[in-house]
Amino acid sequence: MQLEALRKTSKGTPPRLAIILNTDGTRAGCAVVCEAQLVPVSSQVTEALSDLMCIYYVWDLSYPKHFQLLGFVQHFVFEDTDNKFSQAQDM
Repeated sequence: MQLEALRKTSKGTPPRLAIILNTDGTRAGCAVVCEAQLVPVSSQVTEALSDLMCIYYVWDLSYPKHFQLLGFVQHFVFEDTDNKFSQAQDM
């Protein structure tokens, strides 16, 4: 997928992680895509996932209901069991 295609997102689309590949299939990097903006994040997938969760926190967003993986990772992988943001909300 080309970078321009990533920027064509509708308003209100929740932030999501995009793994950008080179033409030969190797990973070129990662970015968070939200409302036609690309925010460069770590090229390591685990760190990029953590960056995505930080973006939700900094922008004061709740995880969308269909993004249950983010709450799971925050709760079990990062062992953040006390955080109210680990539960998904309807958007």
